[in-house]
Amino acid sequence: KRYSASTSDCRRCPRKPICAPKSKCRKITRTAYDAQYRRALARQQSRPGRRMRRLRQRTIEPVFGSLLQHYGLRRVNTRGRNSAHKTMLLTAIAFNLKKLLKHQPKQTISLASALPRPLLEGQFLACWKRRHRHHSPFAHWQ
Repeated sequence: KRYSASTSDCRRCPRKPICAPKSKCRKITRTAYDAQYRRALARQQSRPGRRMRRLRQRTIEPVFGSLLQHYGLRRVNTRGRNSAHKTMLLTAIAFNLKKLLKHQPKQTISLASALPRPLLEGQFLACWKRRHRHHSPFAHWQ
């Protein structure tokens, strides 16, 4: 429920600069859940609540920020809750895979092992040898 004082009453009130400094009149909103809101606010402002908020700011909130900013979850362009849920799951999988790959040891593979075998035999290898025989990287220093 929303309560608001009349503008004329607020204008005459001596507490107007404190109560409603930027608006013309005071508006108060109350819901059926006010007791729960107050209890949750008191828990958040307690010492354990502040500690949990700091922990959440370091662990969970950056993930949500990344998902919104870099993974396109600001708006889900699908129809229905099931499709939106699938989109969220796929995005979470992509995020977790990226995080997992970041912690994997880096493996370097040579060009020879990266190429398929038939390319190494035959024309590619002959062309490679011929090119590097004539084009030394240090040729211009001599």
